[in-house]
Amino acid sequence: MPFLQQTAGYCGPATLAMALSSQGQTTTPEEVGPLVYTPGLKGTLQEDMISAGRRQGFMTVKIQGMESLLAEVTAGHPVIVFENLALSWLPQWHYALVFGYDLNTQTVTMHSGPEAFKRWDLRRFERSWMLADYWGVVLLKPGELAASASEYEQSKAASALESLGKTTEAEKAYRAILRRWPESLVSGIGLANIAYSHGRAKEALQLLTESVRRHPESMEAWHNLSVAQASLGLGKESRQSAERAAGLE
Repeated sequence: MPFLQQTAGYCGPATLAMALSSQGQTTTPEEVGPLVYTPGLKGTLQEDMISAGRRQGFMTVKIQGMESLLAEVTAGHPVIVFENLALSWLPQWHYALVFGYDLNTQTVTMHSGPEAFKRWDLRRFERSWMLADYWGVVLLKPGELAASASEYEQSKAASALESLGKTTEAEKAYRAILRRWPESLVSGIGLANIAYSHGRAKEALQLLTESVRRHPESMEAWHNLSVAQASLGLGKESRQSAERAAGLE
């Protein structure tokens, strides 16, 4: 697991750089610092960590709780964690990268600040993490899925890639989600949007037909189906789908 030592206040950039490097995108805290570091705060906001991972083209998925963390580490996914190393009323915020654990010795292994491969008591770690509301994220290559996160969280991450114009990455993510959750409405519509925008109207039609079959209450799916049908010269079907969409407004 790559280790990058942080400078004062730079635990966010250092942890993000290590997470990216673990996924094959070699970088440094100095390179990612402008994406996440807020000088006025002398630190890094959690949402900036998420958005930076997504701007780099990675599935950046929120996880929460020890069960999820252990599942991700077992799957080989390092977890960025946000901790409070002090007291609830006098916090000392800190980011670290957890990538190992041993239930026999009740320890976790992490890169934290100046310490590489730090082994820390599991209960002490959990307390520090609990004081930061168990906030954690995993960065994954598109096409890979988090081991523990819900369909909602994973579709949300894929949709964020699409909204950033990372359509190649988003398409891989949507396809992986649909393989695990064929009923995913967000991923079905998202993949259809990408297919349609790339001139694959027939594929979009198939995806949206399946979406309305599984989710007949979705106005968006019916509307998009109407558009796809119209583009393929299916005027009657398009009007019928538009009427279904209008009836759900």
